[in-house]
Amino acid sequence: LRSGKPFACNDCANGPDLPAEMIELLARIGDRNLLLVPMRAGNTAVGMIRASNKIEGAFGAGDIDLMSIFASQAAVIVQNTRLYENAINDAQQLEALIGGASDGIVIVDDRGAIVRFNRAMRAMTGLLTETLIGMDCDEVLPSAMQRADDPQAKGALLLKRVLKTGRHIPFSESVLENADGERVDLAVSYSYIGGADGSAPMAAAIVRDVSAVREVERMKSDFVSMVSHELRTPLALIKGYVATLLRAELSLDEETVRRFQQGINEASDRLGLIVSNLLSTSRIESGLMRPNMQVIDLMPLVDRVVGDLQVSAQRRLEIAREGTDFWVDGDAEQIALVLGNLVSNAVKYGRSDIDLQLMVTLKASQREVSIMVTDNGPGIPVSQREQVFEKFFRAEQAGNGQGSGLGLYICRSIVEAHGGRIWIDARYKKGTRIGFAFPRAPAPAGSTKKELPERQEMRT
Repeated sequence: LRSGKPFACNDCANGPDLPAEMIELLARIGDRNLLLVPMRAGNTAVGMIRASNKIEGAFGAGDIDLMSIFASQAAVIVQNTRLYENAINDAQQLEALIGGASDGIVIVDDRGAIVRFNRAMRAMTGLLTETLIGMDCDEVLPSAMQRADDPQAKGALLLKRVLKTGRHIPFSESVLENADGERVDLAVSYSYIGGADGSAPMAAAIVRDVSAVREVERMKSDFVSMVSHELRTPLALIKGYVATLLRAELSLDEETVRRFQQGINEASDRLGLIVSNLLSTSRIESGLMRPNMQVIDLMPLVDRVVGDLQVSAQRRLEIAREGTDFWVDGDAEQIALVLGNLVSNAVKYGRSDIDLQLMVTLKASQREVSIMVTDNGPGIPVSQREQVFEKFFRAEQAGNGQGSGLGLYICRSIVEAHGGRIWIDARYKKGTRIGFAFPRAPAPAGSTKKELPERQEMRT
């Protein structure tokens, strides 16, 4: 194999060119003569043909030539078989790569007929591969996916344009409507695949669904606009009230001054909550908002938070308790922020003609302390109950109120950082009821149980 030359031995028992172990092996099987001919395809050795006999008679030059011709033909067959197997493996790997890609891929031949249409493209368009292969791309692919936003395109389909010009189109934004009637935002790149060795060229489109990215961009844009409005509104109120109070020529009665002062106080609280939520979101995103865990009693924390908010609520808030021990491991200030956000939402979206209720419930069977905040507002649509905990999201009910879309996101982040859970009570139909819970902690040594009324009313 190394030399590329035939080897013949007509006296295997005494062959000077054979190693001792080979002579012993040939003697055992009874071979007297041996002929080895390499199988070579070009400069590559792909195997070897061995011939031997057990009777008297030598391999002559004619035998060697005949065997060399046979070995040469066999080498070509072996080489072609290997190339075919490699081509099959490459094709299978390429098919697996195209089929399993997360981006949609469609490939057309030089006539514009579809030859590949992967699973991701089926998911985006709702079209079935079996009905598309071999069909003209103009007839079956959504035109929105192929048309450029360039007014100079004049309706030319991009896959065929790529075939015609032989030039890539690295990026194009498109929109299509899928089989369910939903809008899908797409980012598409088009590639020209030149024919190798004289074969016909092809064109490919790699399609990515960027609907989620566009939605986040839209939400961020809305958020910036909304925060700008949210900040301007209380600032304008404060400015207006203060400017009026500073006008020496005006003689305001005590009730009007009191009302202006109340307005300044409420606008300041609102401004403070917006800034607090923005700072909390920044700390959460940077990983800096880690809870300072201590054993705390939620009862006085709830009383404090509700009492502080009662001043601006302008309505009656109630606290109902079940149980006597409300100890948890947590960060008191962060839990107060969660409760403050939920109660503020309840005040904001609840009806002013019906009282609100804040309930603290201990569920000993589940070994946790839970807090439920209930309002009598319009409620949150079932389809949006998971989304309301996402950053920047505002439920449809928010259209009648104000909000940054950050409050519930902050609440969920803090509660989950404490190893707790937060949810919307789907059984409550008269408004919105949001609960959060933490694992119950043993009461510290020396603490005493307090006899408390089951219901406590707070009024301004």
